[in-house]
Amino acid sequence: MLRRPGFTLTEMLIAAAVTALVATAATTMTVAVSNASSQTKDFRQIRTTGNFALANVSRTVSESRGIGEVTSNSIGLWLRDANNDDQVNLYECGIIRYDTTAKQLRFEYLQSATEPPPSTTVNNTTFKNTASLDAAMGTTDRKTVIWADDVTQCNFTGYPNYTETRIAEIAFTIQTGGGSLDFRGAMSPKASADYLFSPTASESPPPTSTRKVRKKISKWTGLD
Repeated sequence: MLRRPGFTLTEMLIAAAVTALVATAATTMTVAVSNASSQTKDFRQIRTTGNFALANVSRTVSESRGIGEVTSNSIGLWLRDANNDDQVNLYECGIIRYDTTAKQLRFEYLQSATEPPPSTTVNNTTFKNTASLDAAMGTTDRKTVIWADDVTQCNFTGYPNYTETRIAEIAFTIQTGGGSLDFRGAMSPKASADYLFSPTASESPPPTSTRKVRKKISKWTGLD
């Protein structure tokens, strides 16, 4: 009878140990690669979301007629002079806001169900106070656009200090999954609107024109 060589118990234990080590190393490497891939995906998503939000904030401020009040979590804006009357209308205003509870960066504005929208003039006191502007906007025609979720912190700053704001700055952090990135930007309206809130800021239109002549007088600098 032919005898076949076998394995001793020691050899089998060594083989099992080596197999276990190789399997553990392979598993560890697979998990590490998977985690790295997931983290890379998280960072890519965060970067896309943050850049989208930053671009929207920059565009909205840059295209606005003027900045009202800048607080740590909001920017009040006169978005446009839709009816060309050189007066702030409630339906021409908007607020960029950081919602600390929902951790969202939002843009809020009014959209009327009728055209033309109601003509509701906003006085200086209301426009220069974001809380008052927010209350005046109400909820009926308010629209909210969410620019970013998972915003763990956000801060707005106005330069110079309220209320002669020329530049608005935003710094915010987005954190989701295993990733966290910081974003920062500064922007200003394309046209200075510091003289648009004084009763003496315009004169009669020149000949053949319906547009008033503007004088660069700012009520906010103390000239009343």
